[in-house]
Amino acid sequence: MNLIYVCSGDVSVFESQVLELLVQLQREQIQVSLLLGYKNLEEKESLRKKIANYPSIPVYWKKSYPCYPFFERSAISSLYKGLLQIPNFSNSVIHVRSEMTGYVLKKILLKKNLTNRVVVDIRGLVLEELRYIIHSCSVSAFRKFVSKIQIGYFKKVYAKFFAPDNQCNMAITSVSPLINKYIQKHYPSCNYTLSFHPNVGGSRFVYNIAARKKIRTELGVRDDELMAIASSGGGSVWQKDFMLIKHLSKMSIFILNLSKNDCGVNNVMTKTIPFAQMPDYLSAADMAILWRDDVLMNNVASPSKFSEFAVMGLYVIHNKSVAVATNYIRLTHNGLLLDDVKELTDEMLNKNDIFLQRQKRIDEGREYFSVENIVKSYIAMYKNS
Repeated sequence: MNLIYVCSGDVSVFESQVLELLVQLQREQIQVSLLLGYKNLEEKESLRKKIANYPSIPVYWKKSYPCYPFFERSAISSLYKGLLQIPNFSNSVIHVRSEMTGYVLKKILLKKNLTNRVVVDIRGLVLEELRYIIHSCSVSAFRKFVSKIQIGYFKKVYAKFFAPDNQCNMAITSVSPLINKYIQKHYPSCNYTLSFHPNVGGSRFVYNIAARKKIRTELGVRDDELMAIASSGGGSVWQKDFMLIKHLSKMSIFILNLSKNDCGVNNVMTKTIPFAQMPDYLSAADMAILWRDDVLMNNVASPSKFSEFAVMGLYVIHNKSVAVATNYIRLTHNGLLLDDVKELTDEMLNKNDIFLQRQKRIDEGREYFSVENIVKSYIAMYKNS
């Protein structure tokens, strides 16, 4: 089977959610090509550095354009020219990251009478994210004006993309069941198959006892000391890990904050590390923090870091803001669900259970979030034409 994966830019989870996925597809004997978009030469160079670590993936390039109505024709032309570079593209399955790129591809399929099997991967609700930014963030009047243009455009895009048709051989997968419910509620006439695939925990995320001992020694963490880890590399305004970090800092727990932003709390170590070192640091930790604003755009998310926390067997403290994480913790008890940081006490964190139940948490995390299992489900979608 030939597969073309379309990614339109240097997203923050490019390595963990795109490249790791494609490598696993190759392990399953899928012939993969990556059609990679870039908005400028600086972004292209950044992408080149990342894909240099994945030499087995053939890469083709296209220019990406902002999501505004006056760039739509350029976006369509760029995507079609990019596809034409790829040998035998008309007989390939096309896996598209984001509904916007899916909308552009749908227009190409209809215009060119192409019959490719297409899987559109919806990673969130961009329309709701724009609304959140306008109403919840301190932005300039010009930014609000521009965002309103985008909102109007996305309304039209969604209406056309989810409109029923009998020509496109298309299926939709979302990173949260709540996204599928959103589509069913707001676009009930959509006749595409809807499925659910959360973000993956990549194959490199394997618990390593030797790395655990090494990192904890370097950080000065005792063997019998609980270590909590936070990871907010994206730095988005809706990430509120710092709220729980402040509370945990008053308890007898070592806290490592993997972020560019120092939360300004005593007894907390803040640093950044390369993606390749994440498994070692997660091996060193016992617990993880996932704390976000309880709004729709977070409810429907599937944070890649949560999937990585799960497959590494970390005990996750979460505030019920992300449905994928909340459902998993309720099902497996591999974490603690809170409504408010003030609820957390030392007594709630049974040190022995957290230490001794690690392998159970690893096994259950891999069952739900490992790239090996999720790729098998994707392949079934590709073949269902």
